[in-house]
Amino acid sequence: MNRLFLNKTANLDEARIALAKLQPHLPMPRIAEQMDTAGISVPKIGGDSTAFPRLEHPLALVADLGPYIGRHMPEAWKPALAAHQLRQRRKTQWLRSNARSLYAAPSEFRQTDGVVAGLLLLSLRPEPGDLRSVLMERAATQKDWGAYLAAQGAVIQGEEKYLLESIANDPRLTAALWQINANLATPLVPVAMDRCDLWSATIALNQAQAGPWLGRVLSQAATSEAAAVTALTLQPTAISEMKDAWINRLQCGNPSCACMAVRWTRFTWPTANWQALRDQLRATGISDRGSSWFHWHRDNEAEKIDEALREDNIEVLWMAELVHHAKNYGQELRRQMATRLRTSSADTEARYVLRWLNSRGRPCT
Repeated sequence: MNRLFLNKTANLDEARIALAKLQPHLPMPRIAEQMDTAGISVPKIGGDSTAFPRLEHPLALVADLGPYIGRHMPEAWKPALAAHQLRQRRKTQWLRSNARSLYAAPSEFRQTDGVVAGLLLLSLRPEPGDLRSVLMERAATQKDWGAYLAAQGAVIQGEEKYLLESIANDPRLTAALWQINANLATPLVPVAMDRCDLWSATIALNQAQAGPWLGRVLSQAATSEAAAVTALTLQPTAISEMKDAWINRLQCGNPSCACMAVRWTRFTWPTANWQALRDQLRATGISDRGSSWFHWHRDNEAEKIDEALREDNIEVLWMAELVHHAKNYGQELRRQMATRLRTSSADTEARYVLRWLNSRGRPCT
């Protein structure tokens, strides 16, 4: 489609109105995404958004397996278990490091996790010296989140370049820092202007070049999934020819992008139109039978969770995650696992799922 035509049809006012509707529902980064914060106090960062962040790994089931399960773990569960154990280690390290920070030697922090190091920089705000240098070095091992947390504290001249280079790798953290401290994040504006995702839109639409940026997003939306999500969300009244091209791109692409498009357009499209879009993208959005299937039902069709939990051939951990999220009794998951165990008594996955279901009892609703 002609680039000049797209620039002329880009409706900047509509995009800004749509973004204002959407922004309260965009999940701000929270430390709970990176470490287990249950029962402990950590520095407050970001906003108080109640929107669910996207889960990288299912945690509900593996978090209840106990500490000595690793050797017998089904192979497919190991990434989720590793993510859970990392969250636990960070909690333990935070409690230990924060308690000893007033009298411990800087060398004792040389093995500190990058996220914990960023939290310590935020919490302690140490003066220039060995402790600060060690914590900055450790924060670099978890480049995006470590730097983002450190940037919430006192930033000393000369540290900005390092911190911003690290944060720039993640559009969501870039957008969050710009909202919190626009002066510090000013060098990140050109980075956001070169991107076409919704997080970058929160920066780009507040710049003088917002119009050309939006036109560029629309021109890329027929070939880029990220741009298609942004275009659909920010231009709910675009002409049908353009919308059809964007939708077609998502139907042929990654399930997670289809899932996100439906999630975000819910807040910017009229209800009837949004429901029609949801129907068009459903098959793609749930096609992975795992992560996107879970997020689709959690975020886009919660009313169909019970029906979804009766489906077959769903990745077990993600099915358990939806059971946990919905406070569902998990009857269908129990039936499937019992059938598998009768077929093969050596099915460790089925055995652990049944053990987990038995330990839950019937959740309160």
